[in-house]
Amino acid sequence: MAETTTRGADLAGRLDLAPEVRLVPAAFQEAYGYGATGVWRAPGSVTLLSDGDASLTMAARWGTIVATRPREDDVIELELMNRPADRVRVNLGDLFPGGTEAWAAAGLSAVWALREAGHAIGGATLLAGVDLPEGVGLAAPTAAACAVALALRDMYAPSLPVESLPALVDRGLRAFGVTGVSEIGRCRAAMLGRSGTAYLDDGADGALVPLDVEGAGLRLVVVDTRIRGASASPAAEWTPLREVAASLGDRGPAMLGTWLTAAHARLSMPGVEQSTVVTAALGAGALGARMIWDGPGRPALALVRAEDLGPIRTAVIGACVSRGLLSPRFLTVTPVDRAARK
Repeated sequence: MAETTTRGADLAGRLDLAPEVRLVPAAFQEAYGYGATGVWRAPGSVTLLSDGDASLTMAARWGTIVATRPREDDVIELELMNRPADRVRVNLGDLFPGGTEAWAAAGLSAVWALREAGHAIGGATLLAGVDLPEGVGLAAPTAAACAVALALRDMYAPSLPVESLPALVDRGLRAFGVTGVSEIGRCRAAMLGRSGTAYLDDGADGALVPLDVEGAGLRLVVVDTRIRGASASPAAEWTPLREVAASLGDRGPAMLGTWLTAAHARLSMPGVEQSTVVTAALGAGALGARMIWDGPGRPALALVRAEDLGPIRTAVIGACVSRGLLSPRFLTVTPVDRAARK
């Protein structure tokens, strides 16, 4: 086992950490009666464009924070902050796909995947705080799995390259039925992304693509239509991602809008909620907009000028209400750094 003492004697009291990060180890202490020895954060992610199995994805500001402590026995104990009445406790030897409750599957899938790959992962007590629920557009289960995987890697297998984790996390998520499609692009964005960039995953080495939307006076807005249904698989999409990357590098992030709208126009599967959001956003001046996928959710994504954000929100809400749809929620996202220990 790697050295596991905390970098601060009291994580909950470390003023150098953001309040939301301090909250999770405080909840850990309350839940288990002893302190965590580390806290990790993994960002959510938004797939902007894809080309078959290739994707251009950005790590987003909301995600999952995990506080943990290694154990001397071979037990994994997991609790979520938003489900304090539920706790799963399982021996490592009894952990297998299909053998756990759905709410715990994302976190436990990462444990299984690391062990299945031959890494000597020991017991751990974990408590996870998820910023946003599944379906709002930010791949919450993937963020949870990434946070757990990185925590266990740091505690038990520090020689394992971080670059190896996305494939393991993706395998676990699919084996445990958390997703029916590959999450490798989102996993790589969450594990390898950098602030002000998107991650181009095209099956080669991968590359960071400049995407400083805030520096350009722009905003990326995820619109949660608040629709939840059966998980939908993304339709086949064919956007020339290398051409996208070149245009963003040469002409700046505003070019992303053109690509977003073009991708949406080629798709034949948008629901009425997503179509309404995209049409209203473009009509109110958005530089680009499209439907996106996130498990049971039916969100959309728009690129807007900062000064147009308010009017576009008003127009989208008005369009939805006029059609008898739920009033949507808006999340302004920006590309952030990869998962890390705090």
